[in-house]
Amino acid sequence: MNHLRHPVYLLLLLSLCLATNQAQSSPDCPASDCFRIGTFNLNWLGSTMRGTLPLRSSNEIEQIGDIIHTEANLDIVVLQEINTSLNKTHRDTTYATRPWQQLKQTLATHGYKTQHGESGYSSKLVLAWRSQRIEALIPPFELDVNDAFEFSDSCRSQHLRKPLAGYFRAGGFDFWLVGLHLKSQRKQNACSEAIHSIQIKELLSSLPTLAQKDPDIIIAGDINVTPQHLNLTQLYDAGFINLTTPDSLQKGSATYSYLKGHYRNTIDQLIINHSAQHNWHTNSTFILYASNEQRRYGDYLNTISDHAPVWSSFYIQKQGSTNTVPKDQRH
Repeated sequence: MNHLRHPVYLLLLLSLCLATNQAQSSPDCPASDCFRIGTFNLNWLGSTMRGTLPLRSSNEIEQIGDIIHTEANLDIVVLQEINTSLNKTHRDTTYATRPWQQLKQTLATHGYKTQHGESGYSSKLVLAWRSQRIEALIPPFELDVNDAFEFSDSCRSQHLRKPLAGYFRAGGFDFWLVGLHLKSQRKQNACSEAIHSIQIKELLSSLPTLAQKDPDIIIAGDINVTPQHLNLTQLYDAGFINLTTPDSLQKGSATYSYLKGHYRNTIDQLIINHSAQHNWHTNSTFILYASNEQRRYGDYLNTISDHAPVWSSFYIQKQGSTNTVPKDQRH
């Protein structure tokens, strides 16, 4: 017997589909009261570092822009792995700025302004914000930290990404947004862990200068470790709060932001200090589902990214009371 032909099973299936759609668009703070900050790693946009996959097509770039503007509806977003400057072929890898230029133009048609960092070689950070809702009081600039480390002959790294920070205003809320893309932990060795740890240490040393201007600091980006990782205790001990822990997620959110194989985990995160916590809309963090009624999981990995965008909502007016701290922070 084909159960899907039975009216009862069809009704049950329809109910499950409706529930899934409602969960993915579960009630959030309305745009009149809140704005969204997100992070989205675009997986080597503008290079053929994605294995056998070619450069993104024009249609695929349009899809990425639509996710940012419409599906995730991000007011300000930190983008990672963007080639903004190289046009060449080197060691069988092709680099081209055409995908970035097209994405930049696509975002501009939707009212976004953009600013990229200079460090990172072919994998740069970009901040993009809707100028109708977000004002850049101080345009994004790179923090004065190291982008290369050498601990020994066998432990060194270069072309790392410096944090990209901008001072923004959304309604009555002024805040610093610091975009990150920290050292990959794919090799899971002592060297990469040490570099990752010192990147956080240098980040923390650069933040007091920002706080002199305004104490509200929001960090967003590809952190390349889970929220529970030991390296992040440096941030937690300094009073920062991770908004990407399981109990911080909105109902209906996906579970993982990095989507490939056994590496799947939540490495794309939003982290805020105690001052900015006043303006966080509690439990508003959301991770986009890679697949939906119009898009298959495999197609997303091949055409969009191996990461899903992550975002959270913040009130546009300065708030006076502290929201609930997520329960599973590491201290």
